Amino acid sequence: MTNVPVPYPNELIYSVIARTGVNEAISSPKQLLDEVFGNRKVISTLDLPSHIEKISQHLARTGQYSAEKLIYQHTLFPFYAPFVPESIRQRAIKLMSGFSNGAVHMMLGVAASRVKAVNHFRLCPSCMENQIRDYGETFWDRRWFIPGLNTCVCSACLRNLPESWQEHRHAYVLCPATTENESEVIGKTHPGLLKLCSSANEVLSLPVMESASFDQWTSFYQVLAADNALTRGRYADHEQIAEAFLSCFPRSVLQDLNLDFDVKNDTNWLKTIFRKHRKSFSALQHLMVWQALKLKVTVAETIHEVKKKRIAPIRRLVKQKTKGQVDIYRTKWRSLLRRLEIKEARRAEGGVYAWLYRHDRKWLIDFNAGRRRKRNGHKSINWHYRDLTLTRRCLELIAEKDSDLSSPRLSKLWLINHLPHGRSSAKKLTKLPILNHCLDTYSESISDYQIRRLTYAAYQLLRQHEELAHWRLLRLAGLSIERITDEANNFLREVILRVRH
Repeated sequence: MTNVPVPYPNELIYSVIARTGVNEAISSPKQLLDEVFGNRKVISTLDLPSHIEKISQHLARTGQYSAEKLIYQHTLFPFYAPFVPESIRQRAIKLMSGFSNGAVHMMLGVAASRVKAVNHFRLCPSCMENQIRDYGETFWDRRWFIPGLNTCVCSACLRNLPESWQEHRHAYVLCPATTENESEVIGKTHPGLLKLCSSANEVLSLPVMESASFDQWTSFYQVLAADNALTRGRYADHEQIAEAFLSCFPRSVLQDLNLDFDVKNDTNWLKTIFRKHRKSFSALQHLMVWQALKLKVTVAETIHEVKKKRIAPIRRLVKQKTKGQVDIYRTKWRSLLRRLEIKEARRAEGGVYAWLYRHDRKWLIDFNAGRRRKRNGHKSINWHYRDLTLTRRCLELIAEKDSDLSSPRLSKLWLINHLPHGRSSAKKLTKLPILNHCLDTYSESISDYQIRRLTYAAYQLLRQHEELAHWRLLRLAGLSIERITDEANNFLREVILRVRH
């Protein structure tokens, strides 16, 4: 398929695929996935999609869209990329180009971030008017979905649609042409957030670049505090920093963004960002600190300044151990293990264990290895009794579901998972011959399951006094001509034939 439309500026890839379905008159979400990706299992993701290399191949005729360019210009990836380590940035690009299996959101910190991603569809009436004037149609603009911000770059309030894009696992929803649906205007915007919105859009527009390291971010914030006279000696003065920050962003705004903090709490995020960086912070947290401390340079210049920071290697003084010290600590540890187990000894005298682990590790490991108790493992299991018990329960379960035509497929795995000790029993079926024979005999095959679904569909249609049409039965049963088995297809034909005669 070579007629995927060329993306508009700042159009999400999600929107490009939705327009592809409309242009090709494809109403089935699975068929659209087949045409675009050649894979019916792709999950429709709005902010950080995967399989972008496939889109790049469809747009190869233009000679302009590599996978990396699509990621930076038509997803929300640039909003996260500058603030994670370089190794994570490269891995995320690789996963987004191919199969990600949902790892990108975890890797970039989206899932665990205090600033939550946008889950509902959003639109800006002012931008939509410009889109129709310039391009003749509307599309999902990535600037509408910046996490935490309720204002568009044009300073208009965004409208939040009641429908969530996550409700459609495989479908790509087209941007509406009007705002007449039940849209709700997101609440009032604080003046400080208008400038923040402009800075966030600068982040989205950043070109491809390497990310700064944690050490460089640490050095940058140390210098930032010093340049603003917010230090006490060599360390940041967190009280003054909090005062300057709260003068720019009141508590009500921070609560709406889920970024409120307790000044007295020693581990609040505002204090942590001015300490040694051991994790990534969201773009919004960085931008708010920069705005509160009145940085006069652009976002691109600020990030370039961070990457220029040179980190001097930390020199640690290592004390030389003496033979007398080693003997003293060895004696202490031996005496502890005469009356305590290893774990109890570590709890009682953690300092002794830590010293030996740091200075005499080989001896400690060898000595502890001879002191470990041999575990007897699990208690002996009466497998014959378990075999009979589980078989009885399996038959009861089959009897319970026998009259329920709408139940899921009673496959061997489904039955095992609904039995006590199901997971362990699945690995020990050789020791459970009666249960194994029961599962082989009574588990439902694919054909049996399809026949049951067709039976249930026919029952529903008869109750509603509707015609038992071939297409209607297939649709109600959730089947298609491609997936139905021969046995189920013969059953379907027989049912229709008997009803007609």
